[in-house]
Amino acid sequence: MNEARSIGGARAELPAPTVVRDALVGPLLPGSSKLRYVFAADTGGCRLEHLRFTKAQGLHDIAEPRAPTPAELADAPLVEEPALYAGAFNSHFGHMLAEGIHRLWAAAVDPTLAGRPVVFQTRAGRTEEPMPWLAEVLEQFGITTDQLLFVNTPTRFAELHVPKQGRTLGGAMPIPDYPALFPIQPIARDPYAPANLYVSRRLHMYSGSYLGETWVEHVLAKSGFEILYPETVPLASTLRKLVSAKRIVFCEGSAIHHLELTGHVDARVFVIGRRRGTAERFGRVLEAATADWTVFEQQRGMVCLDWDKVRGTPMGSRACSFTDLPTLVEALSAFAGVPLPAPSPAVVRREESLDLLRLLLDPRAGADTSDDQLGRMLRMLRQSRNAQRLRPKQRRSRVEPFPPPADPILDA
Repeated sequence: MNEARSIGGARAELPAPTVVRDALVGPLLPGSSKLRYVFAADTGGCRLEHLRFTKAQGLHDIAEPRAPTPAELADAPLVEEPALYAGAFNSHFGHMLAEGIHRLWAAAVDPTLAGRPVVFQTRAGRTEEPMPWLAEVLEQFGITTDQLLFVNTPTRFAELHVPKQGRTLGGAMPIPDYPALFPIQPIARDPYAPANLYVSRRLHMYSGSYLGETWVEHVLAKSGFEILYPETVPLASTLRKLVSAKRIVFCEGSAIHHLELTGHVDARVFVIGRRRGTAERFGRVLEAATADWTVFEQQRGMVCLDWDKVRGTPMGSRACSFTDLPTLVEALSAFAGVPLPAPSPAVVRREESLDLLRLLLDPRAGADTSDDQLGRMLRMLRQSRNAQRLRPKQRRSRVEPFPPPADPILDA
């Protein structure tokens, strides 16, 4: 039965969590594919779901609960106090925000669950150590890491509260009013915060960005943008900057998922895509957060040192892209309302090459890749780079670009 709940003045129609008595929940097990969640469960008529959204399948359930074996039932420890089911745990910041937190709303709206165990399923036998950022995320829901219970072996619960999943990876919302809950904890606006914000991935180039980001970041900083590296500041500080800004430029990545915690922001948002399908991947999140958003998608070729052992190909999710830097600067000029210096072809070649060298020299890139796989990717990189040289010549600009910033790796 739906019930109207208020948080921070907003009202949302929320389905009451299902309460299951004497429930059993097991850890995550190898599935029929990498994208399936298999686990033992005995939760009566309440099926434990894990919903995702794709263009091809729409909203669909990737969970595969199975009946527990007699041994699993016999050996399962019992948790006697009421507990909140939170679903599958993910140690990746972006995926945790995108799909791992969206049952936690129940802890914020139901006082009977305050301080109670919060149950995450994890891999069988695996011991999870909460990452430093996790405490900051949980704080947004009034939860502490002391409440976390990681299920890595079949476990019985005398009383398990199972909330409906509010949002999915891909941004679809099984609870239509869900965005109205946010921010769950008030986020104070900073009257001294800069109006323009660039949320950078430069410190994470090894795991995906676009070549030339170092130069674009420098140009925007000279034009009044504050450069934000969200991994270097407290979560609460990042959220304050996002709700206080008038213009936000993101390099596509996990930082966009901060908007899942802010609720609606007043800022206009511009996203620089680094992979195909950026608008499809983040469009629903952006649409829920702001009335004015744009995605720039001019990717050409990919650069990656990480190898997908299952597919036998470079790992696209960790790749850097070549992009059309002159067209990007033109679009950013229109977005920011200031003339930014357009790069000449020589500057484009230099800045792409410098970022490529930064990627190649970073020991975090391809750290788990064999020498043979690195060699294969070097050949692909050469082929991709040669393809870039065959593209039409770019228009020269009379505006002199800013000099490149100092770099601790290249200048050592």
